[in-house]
Amino acid sequence: MRGVLRVKVPESKWKELENAKRSMPKDATYQNMTAQQLREELPVRVISLARATERRTTVSKVLEAAGVTYELVDAVDAANTSIPLSDVKKFVRGYRLRHWKDAERYRFHRQKVAVDVSHYQNLDRICKENRTAVILEDDVNLPEAGRNKDAWYISVLAALQELPQDWDVLYVDTCTEKRGAVLGDHVRVARQALCTLGYIATPRFARKALAQVRTSNLRLRTPFVDLLYANMIEHLEVAGYVAAPPLAGFSSAKSTMDYAAAYANLTDWDKWVMGWRRLH
Repeated sequence: MRGVLRVKVPESKWKELENAKRSMPKDATYQNMTAQQLREELPVRVISLARATERRTTVSKVLEAAGVTYELVDAVDAANTSIPLSDVKKFVRGYRLRHWKDAERYRFHRQKVAVDVSHYQNLDRICKENRTAVILEDDVNLPEAGRNKDAWYISVLAALQELPQDWDVLYVDTCTEKRGAVLGDHVRVARQALCTLGYIATPRFARKALAQVRTSNLRLRTPFVDLLYANMIEHLEVAGYVAAPPLAGFSSAKSTMDYAAAYANLTDWDKWVMGWRRLH
């Protein structure tokens, strides 16, 4: 950390909070809602590169088979050198902005900036619309709906109805997490969660995350979107939860990020600055 000392939340504090969450009133928004009403009220947005037509076709088939109403949202494309710098500077500063500018030298770093900005743009939209939304990446996998086209929404609604009223973000799945208390048949507390495969973000979460983004280069060694979210959850700046069982999973699609090649080309200094050891 730079400039701000963050103290690890002790186990006793987590247990105290989790006990309080068990008796906390549930979010009233979803208690009397039907699955069809949820479909109408909760937008599902899938971040996807416009030029990745095969991936788009695949994820569209997955979502349609699951009975999900969705919108494909164009991701920021690191290969597009005509993107106005002002679009990136809204969310990125410092050394990460230098990585974005030098596409030849920092190809992987530029790709990671593009991923992060894609998520931040969706958070910005949530703020402007003041509306909770589902954000998915295009390597998501959902179970087929079968005869009941509302099946996925029924599962999502069951999780939302168990959330305490303090919730900011609900992960549909994570790749790693520090598990907290089970609050029901469909939700548990997240003490930390990594991966941005899919999450349901409230306007309150979006505002808090974007406020952190504005100072992340000063306060955090690793202002990657998934680490930033995880850091906020871990230090009780947002109330995070995880769907249990998961509401989604990872498809077999290969990541658009070539992590192995990037790691091989990083200097020791790059690894330290980019916080690589926290990702591996």
